[in-house]
Amino acid sequence: MKVTENLKNAARKAMNDGYTRVYAITGSYRATTYCYFVSIRAILSAQTGTEFSGFRARGGRRWEGTPNTRHADWRTDIGYQRLMRSFV
Repeated sequence: MKVTENLKNAARKAMNDGYTRVYAITGSYRATTYCYFVSIRAILSAQTGTEFSGFRARGGRRWEGTPNTRHADWRTDIGYQRLMRSFV
């Protein structure tokens, strides 16, 4: 996820709506979708052009310990695609 002005504007609006983290999907394995989380405060404080990226495993046990979408709380976390679709 690359920090752009559009992302910062969308993150500000989402923060005003009560969201605290943005998650982006990195892959899936055996019906589980894995992702990484970035706090909205970190996005807003980062310089434009900063790249946030998560761990990308290649399947099997390498996914062990990686957060997945079941760790996302629908009240405080928003997906990157939904963020850009809803708040830009």
